[in-house]
Parts: sequence; C-alpha cells; structure tokens
Amino acid sequence: MDGDFKPGERLTIAALAERYGTSITSQREAIFRLASERWKLGLRPQS
Repeated sequence: MDGDFKPGERLTIAALAERYGTSITSQREAIFRLASERWKLGLRPQS
C-alpha cells in the first residue's frame, strides 16, 4: 500500500481484492490476520 487511502475511508473487501488483483478470501484472511495482531481496524459488518 502506498498511502492511497484516507483515514476513515470505507473500504470493502471486494474493492481491495479487485484493486490488488487478489481473491476476496485472501483479502479477508489478511484483514483477520492484521486484527489478530492488534492493528486498529474499524471493521463493520456489511448491512
């Protein structure tokens, strides 16, 4: 990541997967891993 995202910007797993050419599953796993390592992530379920 190059700092292209603004603080508080809402990102979807699908958008991240498309942007970085990865699968939704790999993006989800990466986010869960960051969360387990105590990164501050404002994760909200999709409504």
